[in-house]
Amino acid sequence: MEKVRFSAAVSSGTLVLNIMLNAVCIFVLFPGDPSAAVLRVAVSTVVVRFAELACCVVYSLRNGNIRFGLPLCDGKQKLLLRDFVRYAIPILANYVVWGSAFALTNAFIGHISSDAVAANAIANVIRNLAIVLCLGVASGGSVLLGKFLGSGDIESAKKAGIWIYVYALFFGILAALLVLLIRPLTLSLVNINATALAYLDMMLIITAIRCAGKSLNSTITGGVFCAGGDAKFAFWCDAVVMWGIIMPLG
Repeated sequence: MEKVRFSAAVSSGTLVLNIMLNAVCIFVLFPGDPSAAVLRVAVSTVVVRFAELACCVVYSLRNGNIRFGLPLCDGKQKLLLRDFVRYAIPILANYVVWGSAFALTNAFIGHISSDAVAANAIANVIRNLAIVLCLGVASGGSVLLGKFLGSGDIESAKKAGIWIYVYALFFGILAALLVLLIRPLTLSLVNINATALAYLDMMLIITAIRCAGKSLNSTITGGVFCAGGDAKFAFWCDAVVMWGIIMPLG
């Protein structure tokens, strides 16, 4: 609905709140009890998510283009439900397939050693920070393409799709360079043993190589294709790659 400023304000505000609550739990309330700190960090993260939800509901009730309310069982609702099943269910299934495989990958790493788990946790943080611009291109591109396609401007949608590909590749390469640039700083700041440090060094190099491909894949399958109504390709792509290749090799 092109409410990007509100979305950015809520996401940024709740992110800062989450960091502050996590810091209080770890460094103030339970500095010598890691188990209790981890539990409270999890609880605070859930609380922040509900605060985020509350902001969205209040905004919808007061200022939103679409007001929050119970759905009506009419002809439009039936049409929307049919479209939801056709287009949204494959996207939801894709997240389930990808998310479960990702969780299982972490479980595989957990069977190697605690050093591998520690290195992987740090590498995941660096990777998520590096690809945030790439995911932004995918989300913003899907909004732009949906607007062009919804108005029937197919030529503008095609041109925008090509430029979105270019931006995705550019930001993917930028993310890779960023990971390589902060790699020495990361290795010098973390407090882990030599074995975990060696794992982390290797993982950061792999993460840098992966960024360009991740950026293109996320933008094309999660942004352009979904905006154009093709939600099934990403589902089958992730299902085959994750469960047919990565999981058996893992």
